[in-house]
Amino acid sequence: MSSDKYSPSWYIIISMEEKKLENMSREELLAEILNLKTRIEEFEQKESECRKTEEALKGKEMSLAETERMARVGSWIWDMDLDLFCGTDESYHILEIPAGSTVTFGVFFEMIHPEDREAVINAADRAIHGERVDFDYRVMARGRIKHLHDIWQAEYKDGKAVSIRGTVQDITERKEREIERERLLSELKDSERMLAEAQKIGRMGDWLWDIEKDKLYFSEEGYNIFCLPVATPISYPKIIEMIHPDDRAKAEDTIRQILSGQRGEVEYRVNTSQGIKHILGAGIAEFKNGRAVIMRGTVLDVTDRKLREGERERLIAELQEAGKALQESEELFRATAETAADAIICIDEPDKIYFWNRKAEEMLGYPRLEVMGKPLHSFVVPERYYKKALHGLEAFFQAGTGPNIGKTVEFQALRKDKTEFPIELSISSMYIGGKWKAVGIIRDITERKRMEEEHIKIQKLESLGLLAGGIAHDFNNILTTILGNIELADTDKDPAEAHNKLLEAQQVVLRAKNLSQQLITFARGGVPVKKTINVTDLIAESICLSIRAVNIKCDLMCLEETWPTEADEVQLTQVLNNIILNAEQAMPKGGTIEIRCTNEQLGKGNIFQLKEGGYVRISIRDTGPGISKENLKRLFEPYFTTKERGSGLGLALAYSIIRNHDGFITVDSEENVGTTFYVYLPASERKSAALSPNGKRRVLVLEDDDGIRRLLSSLLVQIGYSVTLCREGKDTVFKYKNAMEAGEPFDTVIVDLAMHDGMGGKDVMKELVEFDPNVRAIATSGFYDEDIIADYKKYGFKAALHKPYSITELSELLSRLGEARETRLPD
Repeated sequence: MSSDKYSPSWYIIISMEEKKLENMSREELLAEILNLKTRIEEFEQKESECRKTEEALKGKEMSLAETERMARVGSWIWDMDLDLFCGTDESYHILEIPAGSTVTFGVFFEMIHPEDREAVINAADRAIHGERVDFDYRVMARGRIKHLHDIWQAEYKDGKAVSIRGTVQDITERKEREIERERLLSELKDSERMLAEAQKIGRMGDWLWDIEKDKLYFSEEGYNIFCLPVATPISYPKIIEMIHPDDRAKAEDTIRQILSGQRGEVEYRVNTSQGIKHILGAGIAEFKNGRAVIMRGTVLDVTDRKLREGERERLIAELQEAGKALQESEELFRATAETAADAIICIDEPDKIYFWNRKAEEMLGYPRLEVMGKPLHSFVVPERYYKKALHGLEAFFQAGTGPNIGKTVEFQALRKDKTEFPIELSISSMYIGGKWKAVGIIRDITERKRMEEEHIKIQKLESLGLLAGGIAHDFNNILTTILGNIELADTDKDPAEAHNKLLEAQQVVLRAKNLSQQLITFARGGVPVKKTINVTDLIAESICLSIRAVNIKCDLMCLEETWPTEADEVQLTQVLNNIILNAEQAMPKGGTIEIRCTNEQLGKGNIFQLKEGGYVRISIRDTGPGISKENLKRLFEPYFTTKERGSGLGLALAYSIIRNHDGFITVDSEENVGTTFYVYLPASERKSAALSPNGKRRVLVLEDDDGIRRLLSSLLVQIGYSVTLCREGKDTVFKYKNAMEAGEPFDTVIVDLAMHDGMGGKDVMKELVEFDPNVRAIATSGFYDEDIIADYKKYGFKAALHKPYSITELSELLSRLGEARETRLPD
């Protein structure tokens, strides 16, 4: 057989039957060949039919693909078991991925727009449960958003969904057209809204008149202008009826003008439910076959403008009247100013004088022509105040304000002859012609100041007379008590009674000491001798015990951790005693005095103008009748008192002492409620010294007064000290050095600062410190303004005592020097 005659199918059949033919007979072989020929012909016929069917199918597939491409619709199937998508070329094209690409649900899900992913998951779930799903969603294809429409239907096997078939259509262009249409509609609505708002803002409406139907149509603002409900049917006769009778003729003439083909404009009034309105109308006509069929135009509400024009005319008339009145007022001002008893000066920017009356010429010595148009301050302000005054002027001309505007203040002024004199100045400001101007009224108060000074001198002399009388009275009482007790002790045979009389005399001496301390503190501002103290202990031990009236209760409440303070114990006791004495005297029928101690932190710029830091606040409150506002202002003034026999020094002294302690004292009072004093003292970083029992120690005393020297010897021996006395400074230094070299040093040295002869206490201390930097020395003096007492540490002393002092004070001080150890407060 020729191989060209047969198709490849022949060779397949021959190959399959080759072995079988080898064992067959001729007849069987011929029969088999005929049979095979028949079968081959049938196979070729079927193969030809298959080719035709395949070609027809390919044609249909190409037609379907072309149809899908033209309709932008693709079909696909998702095998759920394999998690693979398979689709037509158009489905891949729509998703903009290569045809035949491997696509899983995860790959497809990543392409979906994030806002639509939940909707796609819900669609898949509904399809799996047998629902035909028809929905839209978006995908991200090559960086751009595409809108797709899908129809999904599941296929089942053995009751289980195994795949989902679907079609996908690209509806991006349709969606974009819809979005664009919605955008245009939105813009159209916005334009209409903006037009309506513009008409509302401009109070302008538009209208259309259908002449054939005789119907008028207004925009919303047109209805508002005529005060008619929106969409109210309106006719030409109704509008003419609303027009003011005096304006109807000109309105109808304008309408006839428009109907003739011209543009018409007219201003008229209409009667509305809200009163008469002024309208400016304009319009044009549209023609058909030579006849006007439509008229359209605008209406503008000019009521406010007309009112403003009327108001302007009224204001012009009023301004004319005001100008006339101003001219008359200016003439009156000049006449008044020229005859005034005070100097009147007017200045404007920049500090130029434009008015200077006769009294100013007389008071300041400058003729008017010499100063007009020149700076005021170069004439009347002393040189030391010039810069400050110039700075205030610059601020005034910028804003029209200043610390002295609208007030009456006192200054020093300068005359032409360069002499200074006190003045009282009142300044007012005006804003005229876009500039600030100032008017000053100057009064010479030289005579008034002289009279005030004379009055103050008289008051001081009267107060000093009262003070001297009170002091003399108190000292006479003290001296009488001392003299009487000493005489009784001298004559009393009973030693115990004599001792008691001497003790009483001693107490009275201490009273005299306190009185002298008050006088010196107030008169010379006695510098406090500070030491670290606990205010709570001071109040508990002495202040509350000073209340004598049995019907007054002392309520003390202080924090256990109240900070210590550096203070003069005696002076602080004076302050607190004076306040408590005032409270006690304010409550003759009884009451309560409440004392509180608290810790306060004051920041920068506090109202007391104290340094930033920690302070101990002592508040003393009474339940008395309170203090009037008039008296409250003068409470801390020297000599001021509301008591018949008071000296007026108590609170003035308290104020002076607290200020010398770098603190502050203030008072708050309400009538019929009570009074509260507040005392602020700086907190100390050192703890108050603890007292220790006395030991047998050696004390070296320098004192040139024989009586005090003997007294000190007796006192020190009595409290358990070994005493060595010296009358001269050189002797003191000699004995101290010898004792040190002998190995028996003195524990403490008491040095009197005010020596009459020889080396003084200051020089003695200088030599002692040079020899022994650790020397423990106490400075004593009867002068309360002694600088060394106030700042004793600077000169090497460990402590200081004012004379007179008690045995208790001396004993406690020696104990502290012997045992106390100072430590810092915790942060």
